[in-house]
Amino acid sequence: MDADLKGKHNIKDLTMEWGNDFYDTRNDKNEMQLYLKGCRNCTLLPSLGQLSWIKNLCIEGMSGIKNIDVEFYGQNVESFQSLESLTFSDMLEWEEWRSPSFIDEERLFPRLHELKMTECPKLTAPLPKVLFLQDLKLKACNEVVLGRIGVDFNSLAALEIGDYEEVRWLRLEKLGGLKRLKVCRCDGLVSLEEPTLPCNLEYLEIRECTNLEKLPNELQSLRSATELVIGNCPKLMNILEKGWPPMLRKLEVFNCEGIKALPGYYAQLQSRAVEYPGMFISDLISKWWMSESRGISGRGLGLGFAPNLRYVAIVNCENLKTPLSGWGLNWLSSLKVLIIAPGGYQNVISFSHDDDDCHLRFPTFLTRLNIGNFQNLESMASLPLPTLVSLQRLYIWDCPKLQLFLPKEGLPETLGRLQIRGCSIIEKRCLKGRGEDWPHTAHIPVIKIGRN
Repeated sequence: MDADLKGKHNIKDLTMEWGNDFYDTRNDKNEMQLYLKGCRNCTLLPSLGQLSWIKNLCIEGMSGIKNIDVEFYGQNVESFQSLESLTFSDMLEWEEWRSPSFIDEERLFPRLHELKMTECPKLTAPLPKVLFLQDLKLKACNEVVLGRIGVDFNSLAALEIGDYEEVRWLRLEKLGGLKRLKVCRCDGLVSLEEPTLPCNLEYLEIRECTNLEKLPNELQSLRSATELVIGNCPKLMNILEKGWPPMLRKLEVFNCEGIKALPGYYAQLQSRAVEYPGMFISDLISKWWMSESRGISGRGLGLGFAPNLRYVAIVNCENLKTPLSGWGLNWLSSLKVLIIAPGGYQNVISFSHDDDDCHLRFPTFLTRLNIGNFQNLESMASLPLPTLVSLQRLYIWDCPKLQLFLPKEGLPETLGRLQIRGCSIIEKRCLKGRGEDWPHTAHIPVIKIGRN
């Protein structure tokens, strides 16, 4: 096939395909983009660097390519003048990527800020230096490339690493400007070495690293960190052992059954007032260490030392043994969203004041409350719902024995949405125009009963 692209200045979107395995991934944005896919017998890429109109370039499934050389850039002094995003995928035989000596580094990919490389297992370093690259995604590529990230791409602000089975350690301290780091499906990863994390990191996500045992001890020194997400790391034992990053606002931990102590179970933290508006705990507790919370002034879950917390969800923690009264929720004066569905707690029939272990207290300014998965709960009438003067949404689910949920004083006037599901008895009581509780709920603008 011969294609003359010279002089075609108004092209905005060009796709060239070979074979039957082509699929269209174009988006709806009005961007100038070029896709080369599926030509597995092609051994040489055309001189794409001279096409100054390209903003997004995707090269995929060209397994006949072994080298990307001078021809790729063309003969212009400036190459890929408009290119902003570059993707290589399924390049199984690609071994070398060279940059031309006649083009200065600052004129090579002068606008490129995003590079994605997936399934390029034979490609080795060094790679062309891209001075202004901000976002790098590497999946199922050669470990040598991974090891030179700090040398070849030291301007990075965001890095995503995935599908590396053999990598055992990561060292990223040379990426001083890195703000976002995501590591996924690196089964060989055992630990993040010390020192390893850039000090300006704001977002850290680690998922599906099945052999990860240890995070850096100095996580609390990440003074810019605002979000930490850890999931599906079954061998991870502890997190944040030495303290909390001072700016942490959101923490998600899920499916990490090896964790035996949650953050905040350490006596040295009891006086800390950490700004921290989000915590999610799900499917992770294999043993509840009451001994670790003895120094937390009886605040049970250890949440009381974070008074600026705004979001808490406690879901599917069936081995959680701390009495409900010991959760310390009432200490969270800034809490807005509370989701309680712990599982377990078969002894909880009501939240009555008469039973100290089952008594729940809430902060006054909650706006959203979800309660579910109490299999033997019969009454919620003693919950202090009338005191929640800002409550806007109430959701009750999977409490099959629940018979009463309305307090004597009624629900807050601020309530704008009530949803009940998996609670057959009170669902009947709240039926529109017919249920016993309908007169007490009819004023609520939105009511959802059952699965409707």
